[in-house]
Amino acid sequence: MDGSSTRKPSDPGIEGVLRDYKGIVRCMYRSTLVGIKDSNEAEPIAVIKALELSSTREECIGKRIIIESDSSNVINRMIKESNRPWKFHVLFIIASRFSLGLILVKYSHIYFKGG
Repeated sequence: MDGSSTRKPSDPGIEGVLRDYKGIVRCMYRSTLVGIKDSNEAEPIAVIKALELSSTREECIGKRIIIESDSSNVINRMIKESNRPWKFHVLFIIASRFSLGLILVKYSHIYFKGG
């Protein structure tokens, strides 16, 4: 999953792919975010969307989920509550609620080469 702002501070969006343990694509999503100011806000929203889809898709319920992002900021903030900016605390509460229906959610930073 990814959240970005192509022309900071306008036109942010999110996108992601849900894959199973074999790497088979199960779901893809993309959305433009209205009213979002920068990628620091878009990235947690991308995590929320991935958790929302994972917690509502039958093949994901009760499974272990790995959220991968090229944003070390969002990964660090998801793992350690003290790293979360207060102005986004509602986003992290929403993410926590969606993760309750899943057995295990692991967060992993990956390096992404843009094309």
